[in-house]
Amino acid sequence: MDHFISVPPVRRARAAWVSLTNGAYLMIGDVIALALALAAAAGTSWFVSETLLGRPYFYSFMAGLPDRLLVFSGLGIGFMFWVAHKNHYRSRLPMWKELQEIAVAIAMLAVIDGFIQYAVKHDFSRLWLTQTWIFAAFFVGFGRVFIKRGLMAAGTWRVPTVVLGSGEWVANAARALAAERHLGYSVVETVSRGNIVEQDDIQTWSQQTCSQWPGHFFVLAPSPDDVISTQEIAAEFTRSGVPFAIIPPLKWVAISTLEPQQFFSHDVLMLVPRDNLSRPFSATIKRSFDFLAALFLIIIGSPVLLLTALAIFFEDGKPIFYGSKRIGRNGEVFLAWKFRSMVVDAEARLEKMLAADKNFQNEWQSGFKLENDPRRTKVGRYIRSRSLDELPQLLNVLKGEMSLVGPRPILPDEVQTYCNEEIGTYMAVRPGITGLWQVSGRNHLPYQDRIRMNSWYVRNWTMWLDVTILIRTILVVARKVGAR
Repeated sequence: MDHFISVPPVRRARAAWVSLTNGAYLMIGDVIALALALAAAAGTSWFVSETLLGRPYFYSFMAGLPDRLLVFSGLGIGFMFWVAHKNHYRSRLPMWKELQEIAVAIAMLAVIDGFIQYAVKHDFSRLWLTQTWIFAAFFVGFGRVFIKRGLMAAGTWRVPTVVLGSGEWVANAARALAAERHLGYSVVETVSRGNIVEQDDIQTWSQQTCSQWPGHFFVLAPSPDDVISTQEIAAEFTRSGVPFAIIPPLKWVAISTLEPQQFFSHDVLMLVPRDNLSRPFSATIKRSFDFLAALFLIIIGSPVLLLTALAIFFEDGKPIFYGSKRIGRNGEVFLAWKFRSMVVDAEARLEKMLAADKNFQNEWQSGFKLENDPRRTKVGRYIRSRSLDELPQLLNVLKGEMSLVGPRPILPDEVQTYCNEEIGTYMAVRPGITGLWQVSGRNHLPYQDRIRMNSWYVRNWTMWLDVTILIRTILVVARKVGAR
């Protein structure tokens, strides 16, 4: 195939300069964040020692300051080299992937820092050391988000993107890119290639496409039938220096856990999936985290639990709690406990409502929920809007019936809405108090999207995914997004 696509040198130079400038801003932001972390930790340690504990701090602080600056500077440079090696200053990473790598790097540096201080037998402030790296994780993470939003507003982080492919694969790719705003790919057009299979037709089509959108980033999203012709287009883009990416046509695979394996001297890439939750060590880590975190939340949240129980009791008496039959791991039925947010005879009223009103019946069958449910009490509406009604499910977590994060627990009647593969995936794990669907729109999502997200979570589970969902849950609850 002839070389036919030409990217002007001026355009290439400008793109390289913009990428270099963006990387420089991110690097400078990291330096400032690390410096602020060290200063904030020093100030906090000073305040705690002098004001709260009444211990003299100034002289010991000044005596150890030169050594502390030297060690921290070295570790800070190590951090910069590490994230540069992970392409943080050159590549575009999803926000939560980027934050994960930052957290891991800083955790390792904190351990190294502590070992150095112990090995050289420095008289150092453990509070200062610990707080430095805690502040560093937050400041670097927030700094990255802040700088990228600034670059987005300035227009240098935004990349005009054209998605090329076929049918639903193009639409899925465009939705995924739009959802990850942190990446900066701004989809300006989606183009269906149609049924082109001849080499000359592919060549002509590619040439016309690049001429129509010069300077754009191209994302190839082929259907399974178009993989061969897409390979020809990708080869031409590579030879001509046209920036592009490929989204392979994969479904029902643990995409985020795929490990690429390359073969020496062969143009072959093998993707090996990892089923994390089937590994005993991973399952043990998840269960241990669930138990300890649930116990901690029950202890510190006991005043909220008590006040909620009293509010329910004073409004309309007992029972305080409501147990709903749900399908759990391996298909076992258990009672998922909640604070009662509806009238005492809610089940009987539901049957009458569904029998008397076709609209209620259709809404219930579409999602097993009613948006404006008349059975809710005043206290019930309040605690549901803030998701307080689900706090008793922490007891289910302690008992091993649920997890903090997992698929949404389903009613026995909902099993029939799942296909065999989906219900098998759901029953492979414990359902969760929160999950991917709760932080992705909650009740505003169509029911089939909830099923898809439940399955995606199970296939792609990592411990960091659980941490990410828990953080996003706090943000969603605080904004009352999708609460009913």
